[in-house]
Amino acid sequence: MNYEAAIVVLFIFGVLLIGVVIFLVFQLANYKEQLNELRKLVWNLSASVAQKNQVKNKDDQLDSTIKEQMDKMEHALAEAGHYLGCACASIDHFLTNDNESSND
Repeated sequence: MNYEAAIVVLFIFGVLLIGVVIFLVFQLANYKEQLNELRKLVWNLSASVAQKNQVKNKDDQLDSTIKEQMDKMEHALAEAGHYLGCACASIDHFLTNDNESSND
């Protein structure tokens, strides 16, 4: 009777062990599927971050180009203002000298 009871107990433990192994295999498959989904999410996130950085770099380049063009325009306007001032002074001088010579 002891042998029969031991065999039954071993059989029950064997069945339980097989059940635990099957359960662990299914859990492992589930974890593997979740890991693949997590990898996809991380991949999409890194691609999104890379795209955001690329857009930021393009914005920075555009800002620097606009700043360069504004600096050039400011310089050109300052130079034009200088020449306009010289032209006004020349006209004023010409008119002043013309009035003085006609008064004489």
